[in-house]
Amino acid sequence: MAPLYAPGFVNGLMIGSVPTARKYTYGVILVGVVGIALMALFVAVAGGRIDRFGDGDLESDSLRKARTLRSLTLKALASARSEIGDLQWRQLGHGPENPDTWIELGPRLPLDGLTFGDVVGLVARDRRGRVLWSFGPGVEGRRVPELSEVEGIGYERLGGPWVAVGCRFPEGASKDAGARITAYLDLGRDLDERESITGFLTFGLIALGVTIYVLAAVTILLNRAQTSLIQREREKATRLRAIADVAGGIAHEVRNPLNAISLSVQYMQKLAERGDRLPATRDFVRVHLELGKIRKVVDSFVKFARTRDMVMTTLDAGDVMAAALDRFQPDLDAAGIRRDFSREGDLACVGDREKILEVFAGVLHNAIDSMREQDAAELRIRVAGSRNAIRATVRDTGEITDESALTNIFEPRFSHRDTAMGLGMTVARTFVESHGGRIEAALAQGGGAS
Repeated sequence: MAPLYAPGFVNGLMIGSVPTARKYTYGVILVGVVGIALMALFVAVAGGRIDRFGDGDLESDSLRKARTLRSLTLKALASARSEIGDLQWRQLGHGPENPDTWIELGPRLPLDGLTFGDVVGLVARDRRGRVLWSFGPGVEGRRVPELSEVEGIGYERLGGPWVAVGCRFPEGASKDAGARITAYLDLGRDLDERESITGFLTFGLIALGVTIYVLAAVTILLNRAQTSLIQREREKATRLRAIADVAGGIAHEVRNPLNAISLSVQYMQKLAERGDRLPATRDFVRVHLELGKIRKVVDSFVKFARTRDMVMTTLDAGDVMAAALDRFQPDLDAAGIRRDFSREGDLACVGDREKILEVFAGVLHNAIDSMREQDAAELRIRVAGSRNAIRATVRDTGEITDESALTNIFEPRFSHRDTAMGLGMTVARTFVESHGGRIEAALAQGGGAS
């Protein structure tokens, strides 16, 4: 007589269709893969920027070294001219393109103490490219960097850690005048240090990304555990609240049978005291009947109060409804009630099978009871699955004389049957709410209840 909704992943509750659960899991995996891919892309881009920045810094540093080399050469030239004397210097024909000049300058260049790089060779050439002087083996045949028109400074990568820096000598000499000096440097230590820094930064970024992802995964797991705990606490709170509502009616339900038993026992006691006749069989039957009423009340309350904790499993809501319907097949046949059962969509979900079965059974029992005395009665059951929820609808054709019954049907002790305590639909509501769903009752179009 009521639709049952089983929402999927409401506030983290694992209730709903299995495809939804799979989509959630796949979504988490996809987010993780995309996150790792983005982190790898970021590391690659950052590494590329670090390399470009390092190359630019390397070139700038190398050009500074070229200027330093020219400054040192000028100091060596000044020292040589001062020692030889300007007059003799001119008489000997010393100049930038004179090999003898470089023989004088070479010893004065602090090649062993240069601080601007690891010098592996130094070559001085005239404007036609002829080698005037060289220092270091195998450097005379190496490439010569192109010099700028403005400063007369040049830089070129030679492959690996090797670079060449050059300058015109003396400073300010034109392109077709003076000599050009080329220093060949091995910057392996500088590059190794830069690669170490780059590797450290890259490792740090990867470690940071992995740490963030692990923290996110741990947070999700903790949230799932906390949500499960909250779900159990909510179920217990719902159960205790319902028990408190029911407890107030126990005394009333038991009082009448106890009064009847008390009167019957007093009557039989008086008969025994007078000794005129023994109690009749109907007196014992009455006592037994009233005790049976008390036993039913107690059994109903115990069944309601001892609902067990949730046992979540994967199930098919359509199969559970079919199992509940099979329980009442003898009642349906006896009352001549025709049934129409349909199922649509994906009905796989995660929930407590026994509790959902109890819900369906309680709803079907109410529907069948409302049609026992009706001709051409019909019971329509529809279980439909959507993208993230499952809705079960049970519709009967019983006559509704009191619309307030549909409002109070889920309240404890509400029943139209004298033999019932009125806990069936209260239990159904408790079980549905413990799954994070809702249950409702309403008038059905064309008569009956849904």
